[in-house]
Amino acid sequence: MQVFVDNIQTVSNDAEETSAVANNVLQSANRMAEDSGKLRHAVESFISEVKAI
Repeated sequence: MQVFVDNIQTVSNDAEETSAVANNVLQSANRMAEDSGKLRHAVESFISEVKAI
């Protein structure tokens, strides 16, 4: 019975760790999306300026 309890605890701990890592990945993806939007805007502005010359 103890082996069963230990296995359940291990699965629970691993699930918590997986959740934390997934949250970190989500935060990184959100930052990357935000940064790519800023970069797109900067590039579009630059191209507009070059076209105006």
